[in-house]
Amino acid sequence: MFFKILGLFVVGVAAQAATLTATSSQTSYPVGSSVRVDLAVSNVADLYAFQLDVFFDPAILSAQAVDEAGYFLSNGVSFSPGSIDDAAGNIRFIADALGGSSPAFDGSTPLASLTFAAIGAGTTNVVSANMILLDSRLSDISASPADLSLHVLGTPVPEAPAYGLIGIGVLGLILRSCRHPSIAGNRPCPFEWR
Repeated sequence: MFFKILGLFVVGVAAQAATLTATSSQTSYPVGSSVRVDLAVSNVADLYAFQLDVFFDPAILSAQAVDEAGYFLSNGVSFSPGSIDDAAGNIRFIADALGGSSPAFDGSTPLASLTFAAIGAGTTNVVSANMILLDSRLSDISASPADLSLHVLGTPVPEAPAYGLIGIGVLGLILRSCRHPSIAGNRPCPFEWR
């Protein structure tokens, strides 16, 4: 009887599909900010390699970089950050595989970290697609895709020109030295009214 229950438990665990998730530290960002999205897999058994694409709205986000993460960062041997196409709003062929001496992975681990620039106001989904997870026998592992909704708010705050700020600072120092003779010393104040 014990082995029948154990067999049902093992079949139940094997039937669960792996899940890919996309997370960010917040769901709303101002225009002009940097947006990090972490892709991770959970509930996976015997993961040896992966490949996926990511899609986003190019009017709202601009992809900047894709970095290796998690278990694959220390054990992967063939990381591909993919090909970024900001005009089309995608990153194609993010992939990694483990080295021959590294054991396949069981559990949950980050796969990649994506860095975007928030370039326009609106809402976009960051969606994984064309996902392939392979086990150590190079067989497919079933997995559900990731989908993360992000909001980019407002317009960027214009930056003051640096030269203008420096000029205002210098003028303030000159005026301050005119009001305090101990600062100006024996030099005449250039802004003395007579």
